[in-house]
Amino acid sequence: MSVTTFGELILRLTTHDTLRFSQVTYLETNFGGVETNVAVLLNQLGDQVTLVTKLPENNIADIAINQLRGYEIDTSLIARGGDRMGLYFLQRGRGIRLISVTYDRAFSAFAPPQKSDYDWGLLFMKINYFYISGITPTLSNELAQTVLDSANIVICIRLKSFMMLIFVASFGPRKPQWHLTDRFCHTSIFVLPMMRILVLHLDSQLSN
Repeated sequence: MSVTTFGELILRLTTHDTLRFSQVTYLETNFGGVETNVAVLLNQLGDQVTLVTKLPENNIADIAINQLRGYEIDTSLIARGGDRMGLYFLQRGRGIRLISVTYDRAFSAFAPPQKSDYDWGLLFMKINYFYISGITPTLSNELAQTVLDSANIVICIRLKSFMMLIFVASFGPRKPQWHLTDRFCHTSIFVLPMMRILVLHLDSQLSN
């Protein structure tokens, strides 16, 4: 099975062990993101996977790409440009204390895409499945339109060949941000009728 995932690859900064942010003098680094994690998992299950995203031209982004290649993820279609990667800060839970996540991804390289960043016709030539999540269209109006454009192209290609469009409706910020919710709902109205596979996930902390 050949799969392409589209979404933001972000840098994760994590507290050591179960310490709080206020108790540490350094943070452990790793890379993640919903679509990145799915890409690695599918590769480990034996699928051929391509990750499509946009990263800045710097050493940190180069390290991220090299790690993906170590998992045999196809990175050849990653766009480069912009000034920074998106970040998130993770404080691990302990006992009844929940995990704490703080995002810093506004104005990242991925958030304001250019039309020239992604050649969807080329991207979809040899794949069977295209994976996107409900998080991506909430990041900017431009990304919401990009998700709609890519979904429409998949529908056109599907008329000629076998291709599945997978949409994971998993939007649940730790603190409600209604302008993001509105953007997600607006995109979903158009995207959901195109889906062949829909996965719905409700964040249990949405109401906290």
